[in-house]
Amino acid sequence: MRKRVLSVLLAAAVAFAGLCGCGTDTGGGDAGGGVGGTETPSGAGGQTGAAGGMGRFLEQETDFPEKFMIYGMEKLDDGTVRVFGRSEESGQFEFYDSADAGGSWNMAGAVSGLENFYPLAGAVSPDGTAVLATASYDENEVRQAQLAVMSPGQEAQRILLAIPETAASNAEHSNMIVACAFDEEGTLFVENLNSHVFQVDPATGECREFCDMEEAYSRNMEIAGHWLFALSGTGVAVFDSRDCSNAQDPFLDEMFAKNPQLGEKNTDFGANIVIAAGTEEDEIFYATHEGLFSHSIEGSVGEQLINGALNTMGNTSALFLNLLMLDEENFLLAVHLNGEVKVLKYTYDSNAAATPETELKVYALNDSNYLRQVVSAYQKQHQDVYVNLVIGMSGDDGVTAEDAIRALNTDILAGNGPDVLILDGLPMDSYIEKGILADIRPLIAELEASDGFFENVADVYEADGAVYGFPAKFYVMLAGGPADAAAAGASLQKTADYVEASGGKFPHGGAYELLEVLYPVNSARFLSQNKLNEDMIKEFLSQAKRLYVPNEYEDMVLYGTGMGNELLNTFGSVNILMGESCMSYGALTSMSGLTLEAASCEKGGFGYALAGREEVKSFVPYQIAGIGSGTANRDAAEDFLRVMFGTECGSIDGNGFPVNRSAYELLCDNAMHMYGEQDNAGVAVSSGDGISLDLVLSNPTEEQIAELTGILEEPDTPAQMDRVIKEIVLEYGEAVLKGDIGVDEAVSAILQKCNLYLAE
Repeated sequence: MRKRVLSVLLAAAVAFAGLCGCGTDTGGGDAGGGVGGTETPSGAGGQTGAAGGMGRFLEQETDFPEKFMIYGMEKLDDGTVRVFGRSEESGQFEFYDSADAGGSWNMAGAVSGLENFYPLAGAVSPDGTAVLATASYDENEVRQAQLAVMSPGQEAQRILLAIPETAASNAEHSNMIVACAFDEEGTLFVENLNSHVFQVDPATGECREFCDMEEAYSRNMEIAGHWLFALSGTGVAVFDSRDCSNAQDPFLDEMFAKNPQLGEKNTDFGANIVIAAGTEEDEIFYATHEGLFSHSIEGSVGEQLINGALNTMGNTSALFLNLLMLDEENFLLAVHLNGEVKVLKYTYDSNAAATPETELKVYALNDSNYLRQVVSAYQKQHQDVYVNLVIGMSGDDGVTAEDAIRALNTDILAGNGPDVLILDGLPMDSYIEKGILADIRPLIAELEASDGFFENVADVYEADGAVYGFPAKFYVMLAGGPADAAAAGASLQKTADYVEASGGKFPHGGAYELLEVLYPVNSARFLSQNKLNEDMIKEFLSQAKRLYVPNEYEDMVLYGTGMGNELLNTFGSVNILMGESCMSYGALTSMSGLTLEAASCEKGGFGYALAGREEVKSFVPYQIAGIGSGTANRDAAEDFLRVMFGTECGSIDGNGFPVNRSAYELLCDNAMHMYGEQDNAGVAVSSGDGISLDLVLSNPTEEQIAELTGILEEPDTPAQMDRVIKEIVLEYGEAVLKGDIGVDEAVSAILQKCNLYLAE
């Protein structure tokens, strides 16, 4: 049985997300200005809108075997594409070949002798052999780096690597290999957890240090031809594998400086960039979420060949495994997406429009991985439509929610409004009143008839027989712990009473973060008939002040603009087990989060229930979407919403639970098979006080799923979603908690600013 262990230093909270969850948008350049915000996609040499011209690479998913994890992919001398990996169903390691550029795949042979071998990295050589690296232990429990060398149909040869002693900060990490790669001559290189790169003789296991990237904290290595790239969150270093000389590449330096996520690799399911060799000596190709680019080493530009927003590359949940240039008009890309590995083929079509003539403008105040997933899925189904995604708050330009909404309103009044609006954070009631949104009730009725909905959520969005906005997903806020803690979570006052009486701590990372956690539970009572309820605001701030205790994480901000606004599981019973808090309180947004809670609750004998249920049974809607009443692309907009509210994207774990009931049932079924017999998971948690905790994560049981479903069916009131109101309340609330102003003064200021905003 395989156990994947994640070591975490526990701070104020532990947030657990699926290993193949959220990526961030990365690529070769800055985004350009758009309608009320930032238009995407863009990149070095990329298009920023619909344009003329012919010729475009089109994407096709190859018929690659399902449930197969790829550890290496290479084009052999005879043109055959060879893939090596492991079947997730049988656990067997196998080679697959394609002699027709990915058109079909045939098993070239299985490998024996790899029982109880759990790879940390792997690669395929130009001669067709493959290697896997792992860490084993001798009879004295000393960690050793081990290499397995394989050919199709043969028994693997296991070799201990002779990693030389190096001046490393953590000697224990020396024998943990995190990356393997062959150069064009078949020379093998490996990188260890100490960020040292070694040249390896696979026959003997002898290792010679090639470079030391420890200060850069490199955890990823790519080789294209004879160019070796050591990647990290601080940048990229480029070496010639033939003589270890260092190449200076200002273009790549600047690209990685602008997008630190490109160099980070936090899972064994891929990374945010992948690099391949071209036909010229200094030519490379690289794929990011912005698309496919070509670049000459030490050159000054990167030319965009494929716009990622028009295909799977733009899906920020996709992690890249391997990239191959087959010829100038054909590329293969292996990705890990939504728990599956896919091999995609990109072929140049001279008859396809460079950018589709039909443009569908989609506006969102904040970027999100779920929205990117929807755009990617829609683009695959509608390659004749260009989705122009406009983000109101990019997160790096100082634009506030009020600024973005004012700019959006100006464009709408000028007749330049979007076709589809993601209404999270926008003044939805005002837009309905002013006729900005179209009635989408027929579309919702169609989906309801075919898939069903969580009625308690869906019914909220119908008024007078019309629906103007509808959420793709939703999530709940929970309170839990020992029985008395779970009971106290029924109201904010009872929560404060319990924390004070127990002498414990309420889990939070600072004043602002505490208010962020409490706000979704209580905000449903803040606004009535377009006016703020003074008593409810005052009660909220008064009780929050009772729960607040300054701590060392005071300046931590869990939620921000851009992708930082992505949903996280913040409900963490692990904090109680670690002695960090007396109760758990926060958001449950995924089945992955449920597995952690189930393990924590079983160990501590804990329970949980809907937070604030005695005052208001609220849920938090996510990705509320509507169609602009002035759209000229109504059919395309409706098709976009069908994807957004449908089963394919809705059943992806993370970012809340789907309102679509069929998608939820599929999500539950997938969750009950999340971990196979060959691949269980665990979490190892340690604190600065020396307290440690090990939890084994298991598939949710039918009883646990039923309990969650019951909680999801309980709430009937949405949290207040207007971003401007939230920012005003939290701004003055933070000042109250820190003692800068009193509650009454803060309430007066909040009412004045919010009522002025609502009157506009």
